[in-house]
Amino acid sequence: MLRPLLLILTLPINILTMGLFTLVIIGGLVQLVSWMVPGFHVDNFWWALVFAFALWLINIFLAPLRK
Repeated sequence: MLRPLLLILTLPINILTMGLFTLVIIGGLVQLVSWMVPGFHVDNFWWALVFAFALWLINIFLAPLRK
């Protein structure tokens, strides 16, 4: 629910960066989840970005299987 709202609010910068800002948004959401969930910890924002990039890659490979 939060991700679609953030993507709409940051649409201009997302267009300027050709979608790369989406990784920053997802990294921020990973950082937020790390702060809220006791058993999940991310050391800093860079690791959250690495995690977001890994999620993006996994999604690319698994998306064709959903059809």
